[in-house]
Amino acid sequence: MKEEITKITGGVVAFEQEFRYYTSILETVKKEIEEAEKNQIKKAEEDEEKEEKKEDKKEEKEEKTEEKEEKKEEKTTVKITTSSTSNEVKQIEEQETTTVSTIEVLEKELEKTETDLTAKNEEIAETSKTITVDEGEQSDEKKEVEKVTRRKIR
Repeated sequence: MKEEITKITGGVVAFEQEFRYYTSILETVKKEIEEAEKNQIKKAEEDEEKEEKKEDKKEEKEEKTEEKEEKKEEKTTVKITTSSTSNEVKQIEEQETTTVSTIEVLEKELEKTETDLTAKNEEIAETSKTITVDEGEQSDEKKEVEKVTRRKIR
């Protein structure tokens, strides 16, 4: 019985260690998710600021070109540089997709660790339940043995 109890307590200790391990993983995943969300928000704000600056510059350029047109009264064509803006848009989209994919991976890992934790908690509860039942049975058996030995001694 003592050997079984030590085996069971060893199992409980192992489960507790795994629980701590999964808890630490859970905390790191949560931190990574929060950092990714913060980075995504910062990127979005920076991108908005850049776009606003670009729009302001474009408006200023348009105003200057209009003034030049009025002064010269000549037709001029304004070339819009779409290659640099499209490259920036592509980079932003790529960053956004990578952050979304990392967030999805982290969320899946978080769900997996949570399910593992609940399963381990259930196993620990079951083992502790069996330990208490076994201890109760052992104490009952000891009492019975003591009664029987007292009767024999009498």
